[in-house]
Amino acid sequence: MKRRQIMWTELKTEEELTAFMNRVSWFHDSVLKELSYVSGAYVDEDLNMHPVDDKACLHMLIQRQDETLPALELEFSGLQELRLYPTDPAYTSEILDAALFLWDGLICWCDCGDIGPEYFDDYRGISVRAKFLRWRPITGK
Repeated sequence: MKRRQIMWTELKTEEELTAFMNRVSWFHDSVLKELSYVSGAYVDEDLNMHPVDDKACLHMLIQRQDETLPALELEFSGLQELRLYPTDPAYTSEILDAALFLWDGLICWCDCGDIGPEYFDDYRGISVRAKFLRWRPITGK
């Protein structure tokens, strides 16, 4: 999928998170296609190390069975936690619904809509906690 650059929309409030989730139908009939993490740490050409994770940024590409918004990218910055439990190969990995909410000043996302703050720490699926979240549609073929 060739990506065309589109402006980001930042989500900050509970109302913005809920409006976004309504727009994407709570990620019903979606899949997490890709995710990538940028730490900020690196070794330069002179082999000097910059070992500080000063970016801590996670990008998720989600594809949906939806003609109006078939793909989108989520960017979680100020990443505090990523838990990734890949789906057992005996099962499918489509997202039937997802959760997105504010908790203790952080934005929390997971690939199950029945998860709230009281169950988040024990959830064994894909979950994210971060300081900031923004998103953009991915268009083009």
